[in-house]
Amino acid sequence: MRSIGIPVADRPECVIALDVAFSLAQTLNADINGYHIVPNRRVTKALDLQNLQPEAWPDITEVEAKAAAESARKLFESMADSYEYKVSSKHGTANSPHAIFKDKSGSPEKLIPLIGPVNDMLVVSRPKAKGNNKAAIIMMSALLHTATPVMVLPQKKIKPKMKRIAIAWNNGRAECLLTRAMVPVLQEADDVVFISEGKDHQEGPSAKEMMDFLKAYGVKSRLKRITGKKTAELLVSTAKAEKADIMLCGAYSRGRTRQLLFGGVTQHLLTKTDFPVVLLHV
Repeated sequence: MRSIGIPVADRPECVIALDVAFSLAQTLNADINGYHIVPNRRVTKALDLQNLQPEAWPDITEVEAKAAAESARKLFESMADSYEYKVSSKHGTANSPHAIFKDKSGSPEKLIPLIGPVNDMLVVSRPKAKGNNKAAIIMMSALLHTATPVMVLPQKKIKPKMKRIAIAWNNGRAECLLTRAMVPVLQEADDVVFISEGKDHQEGPSAKEMMDFLKAYGVKSRLKRITGKKTAELLVSTAKAEKADIMLCGAYSRGRTRQLLFGGVTQHLLTKTDFPVVLLHV
């Protein structure tokens, strides 16, 4: 994993996300790409997490936009300095990774899909239940339109190092691709646990088969099976009981509209808990 991308704004939740992103990048000797987005509200729309109503990005003046961009740059460079990262306009190497800050003008739902594929992972903040529509637009654009692992963090201080990792396993394509993509992170972990509900399904590799795959990369893991009706709540409570720092999970395997209307694991992870997750939708 050589490149981690993160939207940057001078906000408290971004300070938390930057701390986690830089800590992980430092462990992996990866570059950090910081993006400050100045969107065009005339074309920006996103589905609200709760009621499917389109919401536009709040408008700001040109003066306010320049001030926000400068504040974002200063925050990014300050965090880079605290982690002894060189701020540069070019990518670094495994021996000398760089922190790169970029201003991006346009609509988030068009920019984020361009940013995602040129990073190995994106780091975003989970929006609050009320307000913070900017975070919701960025998070949903990242999840739905990048085919890139997205780390979704709570707006509160957490451990920056991800040493204990849970993997929510449902034999799906997204979980397989996410686990493979996160191998460099899993290699640095002290504990990896697969959490699987009931018996293995038939459409994809079993948890044990994926555990054998990881052994080839030096990753030792274990399996924890759970049973119950409220899968989402069980996954989170089990991950907490296993003292996991974060959980990997496929996103919107049932389809996003169906989950919004009838509930689902992804919707619960995004709106009903503040547990840190890495999600992938394909």
